Amino acid sequence: PVVDPAGAFQGFRGTATDITRELEAERRAQFLSRHDALTSLPNRNMLAERLDETIAQVARRREMAAVLCVDLDRFKDVNDTLGHGAGDALIRQVAERLEACLRETDTLARVGGDE
Repeated sequence: PVVDPAGAFQGFRGTATDITRELEAERRAQFLSRHDALTSLPNRNMLAERLDETIAQVARRREMAAVLCVDLDRFKDVNDTLGHGAGDALIRQVAERLEACLRETDTLARVGGDE
């Protein structure tokens, strides 16, 4: 508190620091711990969690589930001939198209590639 010479309260003095960037970086790091940076799809970590949940649900409800793995054959050729920007665009487009075919309860994940 700030007081005058007679000891009467005049107000407060303080400092403030804008931590917006730090908070945004922390949120981004948390997001990337469970999502692919290129597509924003769930990554291997989140996929493992969802598979565990699904396996438990299937066992409880005696339902069925399926896992489908998709590989882009000769994807390295795309990167080598057209560049990584074109390869990234292709991955994003494939992700968008696959996602458009899914139900709300389905999970599409990108677990990385061997390129």
